[in-house]
Amino acid sequence: MLKYCVEHKGKQYEVEVVRVEKKNKCSAITDFLFCRRKKALRESLQRELEDTVKSFKNVSSENISYLIQAREGMYIVYLDIENDLDWSITDEGEKNLNADEFWPLVAIVNSMQNRPCVIQFGKKIKRQYNCLLGTALILAIEGRKEEFEKCIKEAEKYIEEREYEITRRWNAEICFVTFIVISLLYGVGRKMLNNNRYINYLNFLWYGAIGVLFSILQHNAYINASCTAGKLLLICEVISKYIVGMLSSFIVVYAFKTGIFMAGFVAEKHEKEFMLLLGIVAGFSERLAPSLIGKIEGKEGTTDEKENADNF
Repeated sequence: MLKYCVEHKGKQYEVEVVRVEKKNKCSAITDFLFCRRKKALRESLQRELEDTVKSFKNVSSENISYLIQAREGMYIVYLDIENDLDWSITDEGEKNLNADEFWPLVAIVNSMQNRPCVIQFGKKIKRQYNCLLGTALILAIEGRKEEFEKCIKEAEKYIEEREYEITRRWNAEICFVTFIVISLLYGVGRKMLNNNRYINYLNFLWYGAIGVLFSILQHNAYINASCTAGKLLLICEVISKYIVGMLSSFIVVYAFKTGIFMAGFVAEKHEKEFMLLLGIVAGFSERLAPSLIGKIEGKEGTTDEKENADNF
């Protein structure tokens, strides 16, 4: 909306001018034409697909989500509506096959398609993986064994990388969920407890949980474990890390608080900040608490009080 001053018969008038946009109307027409063109293209592709599958028995165009390759009168390789690999071959195509070489190669493709980790794949990853296997199957049908082996190796490499990806994603998700649960319990515990001593103990455990979170996330990129074992093993591993890290933090910070460990190392006014740092380090490190326990125990596991005191 624009405002203008207009002079008429010696008087000033303020006039408001409303600007009407035609964009919406044009946009609606463009969208309509685009949808019609898209629909026409889809119908054209559907008709073309129906013509392609006519020569193949038991193959319906409605069951094809992605056509990998079709050779008229010979074979068709495609992904069905569930993104599973499927194929069909005519009698004429079977005559050109070297059965002794072909069927063992098909067995390899089938075993790759039915690997346990495939069930963990999302739609996009499963689609890409089955397209690789479909290409390998085409090479097997055409008798190009060397290229088939290269394609299978590429598919194996792809699935191995995806296995690591899935495991790392699970590990990070479980780590964050566990940390959130611990955080909620920590918040509830602080509200319920009135004793400062017990609140401090709770803080020691909390510091360790932060350290464990950092540790798991830092090492997550280096996990090279398969996802075939499932989530349960990862859940147990992550929970055990949190338990060990939190107890380690409690032991180390409590030892510092009581003067057993690193006594006089920091000024009293910075003691709280140092305990926070020490707890996080104890939760992050897997060696700090065992090292402290080893010093208390003695070099050779001796319980001699004088020798143990010398270790400090």
